[in-house]
Amino acid sequence: MVTGILLGRGISPRGKLSYGGRKRAKKALQLFKQKKVDRIILSGGHTSHKNPELSEAGLFSDYLIKKGVPRQKLFLEESSLETIGNAVFSKKVLLKRQFGKNILVITSDYHLPRSLFIFKHVFGPLYQIDGASCRTLISKLRHKSKEFVSWKIDEQLLRKIPVGDHRQAEKAIKKYIPMYGE
Repeated sequence: MVTGILLGRGISPRGKLSYGGRKRAKKALQLFKQKKVDRIILSGGHTSHKNPELSEAGLFSDYLIKKGVPRQKLFLEESSLETIGNAVFSKKVLLKRQFGKNILVITSDYHLPRSLFIFKHVFGPLYQIDGASCRTLISKLRHKSKEFVSWKIDEQLLRKIPVGDHRQAEKAIKKYIPMYGE
């Protein structure tokens, strides 16, 4: 059994999935219909200042249910605010639900390499972590340069944390990433 983990990409000012979020959700839907994932953890918290009551995971859920994915195949993770948080809090859902060790991270093409690096570090070697991505047509150069900087910051943070130790990773993001507010 393979668990998909769909990573959030923001909420539009109108309270909808962002363009990138919709692309990722369409990819998750395709993978579910092709039976490449058996269930999907929807990872993304309350990231909109304009619509703080909405979560990326909740918007993903609404979208996928409308497209025919059974509600019982979707699991919301609404605590994460960035990619390390996606990994940390998704692992907590996975462990609580005892979903197994085969993971498919679903994100955008420019975001996939850094996401796999993070998920492999947070989950550890006992998990099989693979990725699937949607293509993006918007300013790849801008996204790739942002990803490069983010990757360097993430490397610095994660190198202090033992591989597979999601509890230490959670403490670190709450200490060093201001948006978590601790």
